[in-house]
Amino acid sequence: GASGGTRELSITLTKDHLLYFNDELVTMKSLRQQLNALPKQPILIRADRSAYVSRLVELWDLCRDTGFRSVRIATMSE
Repeated sequence: GASGGTRELSITLTKDHLLYFNDELVTMKSLRQQLNALPKQPILIRADRSAYVSRLVELWDLCRDTGFRSVRIATMSE
């Protein structure tokens, strides 16, 4: 919509190691393509406490690689 507040981009890593981008199931590859195409803005990575740290690092690197400089990480427990 044309409303003022753009909602923050979010990537979610579930305890089953599934990847969601703004609530849509994605693969690492499609996530990279989508991030490349987007204007750079703050991004939040939400990771389940039981998710692999290596995956989290991979996501962080992906965000940095595609030009996102403001990356926050939040852990959640289901």
